[in-house]
Amino acid sequence: MLSLKNPKLWRYLIISVLSFVLAFLLMHKTLSDSLKTMQNIGCVLALVIGIVASVFALRILFTIVLWLTLKRFHALFAPQLFTFTKDGMKIENAYGGSVAKSWKEFSGWKRTRNGYILKLFPSGVITIKRRDIAAEKVSAFEALLESNLSR
Repeated sequence: MLSLKNPKLWRYLIISVLSFVLAFLLMHKTLSDSLKTMQNIGCVLALVIGIVASVFALRILFTIVLWLTLKRFHALFAPQLFTFTKDGMKIENAYGGSVAKSWKEFSGWKRTRNGYILKLFPSGVITIKRRDIAAEKVSAFEALLESNLSR
């Protein structure tokens, strides 16, 4: 985020000012003519401004590319509804997409502090947050997992 409260912005500005002062001191020592020094200060200032502008332009470009990429995969971040049956599970998202998985497609499950990890065969996982399961249905959910999957 490009705001005055952003510490990275201040870091970029401080580094730019320090590099300008360092370049000025180095050029002032090597050049005795004040006119040449003033011209070189202008060149160094233009260079520093160009570098800072390039950093901000790259940051903005990166943000736009990231936003466009995430926009394409918005369904991955949509709320999901899990429906469990004796045959498997069905996952539906808010955009109308759905996927059905049979219990044979899973290689196991694991209880974590914050939820459950269902391991897919041969690789991959499905995570389910504990807060998304009603407290009275947790034992029934774990019994369903125990009866259909190994740990």
